[in-house]
Amino acid sequence: VLLYGQARIFFALSRDGMIPAGICKIHKLYRTPYLVTIGGCILVSIIAGFAPIHLIAEMANIGTLSAFFIAGFGVLYLRIKRPDIKRGFKCPAIYFVAPMAMICCGYLMYNLPIHTWIRFVVWCGIGLVVYFGYSYKHSKLESGK
Repeated sequence: VLLYGQARIFFALSRDGMIPAGICKIHKLYRTPYLVTIGGCILVSIIAGFAPIHLIAEMANIGTLSAFFIAGFGVLYLRIKRPDIKRGFKCPAIYFVAPMAMICCGYLMYNLPIHTWIRFVVWCGIGLVVYFGYSYKHSKLESGK
């Protein structure tokens, strides 16, 4: 499920010029971003073949928890700063749900081992450098393309 979600995220990023469009080519028959899906599966298979499962689980946990933490923050921030935005759906009791999601995810992340945090910070740092290094000159959002 994470691989399918990642392929869709990469597709959206490539459409906006944030990552190279070539890796997100659409399959003619299935209409899905097949190269990034296949590449992701190969990469994950290699990692799964050589890394201990508890390390993989910890990294998947911290990645997912951080995404939910950021989503909770983003929803709350936009609800306060941009209440005029059209929304496809509304979360009932958002001022309770979003902070509780952030607290719960933050607590679970806090209880992960320090080596998981170190890997997470290093991996995020590398990802941010690559992402912003490429998208700075290629972004369609900033250039109005």
